[in-house]
Amino acid sequence: MIMEYATDTYQVFNFNAEEIYSQFAMSGRFITAIVGKGLKNAEISEEAIYYCSSLIAVIFAFLSIFKLYKIIKKEVDNKIFQILIPILIIINPFSIELFLFIEKGIMWFGVFMCICAVNCTIKYFETKNKKNIFFAIIFMFAANCSYQGVVGIFASVSLVYILKSSKNIKEFLKNNILIGIIYGIPAFLDLIIIKIIYKSSRLNGNIIISETINKIFNYTEKMAINTYDLLPK
Repeated sequence: MIMEYATDTYQVFNFNAEEIYSQFAMSGRFITAIVGKGLKNAEISEEAIYYCSSLIAVIFAFLSIFKLYKIIKKEVDNKIFQILIPILIIINPFSIELFLFIEKGIMWFGVFMCICAVNCTIKYFETKNKKNIFFAIIFMFAANCSYQGVVGIFASVSLVYILKSSKNIKEFLKNNILIGIIYGIPAFLDLIIIKIIYKSSRLNGNIIISETINKIFNYTEKMAINTYDLLPK
């Protein structure tokens, strides 16, 4: 709850309503853009916004843990692990970043949306009811429009249930494609909307696949061994 005045926060404090909207909308974070513009127009103090955002972040972090607990308790018999695993997945050294910015409440709302999408995906695996796929895509679109940095948690948790629900290679491949669709369609829609409305500097330039793959491996190694210097090596 301590005011952190990150560089981004200073910038947001000095923006007017239209500048706040453009700043976040240009990155595809349309929920943040709409909420930010509304709060600025309402002339609510920066300090009040910050404390409310902090409280909302804590609430959605808790809801994410509780939702994930309800999901995995069916798979885990040990009571301690039923509680510990969701906490370690949601609250970990790499999630600290989500608490550092004034829009932290919406960032954690994005995490909660991802866990809701996981829940819908699992229901589809169990019932084959296609409406669950539709709702999972809606939840993931909301997550993308909140903060794209959190959407990877959907794929990470879903992988466990791909393995659990796949009785053979054919089902395994089919379930991977399904996760790719649920993960990819909302991201693509978010990207298309940005491309139509804005020419964002974050989206300019060419993507070289070989360099991207190389970076993934290099940074994964740094994360696993050096933990980005957040924890001892």
